[in-house]
Amino acid sequence: MVQNELFTKSRLDRLFEEYDKEHPHVFRLFKTFALSLKKRGLKHYGAKAIMERIRWQVAFETGNDGFKINNNFTSRYARKLEREMPEFKGFFRKRVLK
Repeated sequence: MVQNELFTKSRLDRLFEEYDKEHPHVFRLFKTFALSLKKRGLKHYGAKAIMERIRWQVAFETGNDGFKINNNFTSRYARKLEREMPEFKGFFRKRVLK
């Protein structure tokens, strides 16, 4: 993304990009679960519910309930999926970023 005087990344965007880079498995799971829901015929679903499923999955697989992810990253994952897979536009209902 090109930065100019009209657009600068927020602190949250920078934190998300850093977290996403360090934890690529989170987006892989987010995408996998979203694709599964879409294949079942769902037209809309909650990104927050998918994130909770990721938390459960990681704890179940690792036996570690210490998995941490900022709830504010949830909408960033939904937006990232929409950019990567345009067929997900409108699948998640999101607020406008300010």
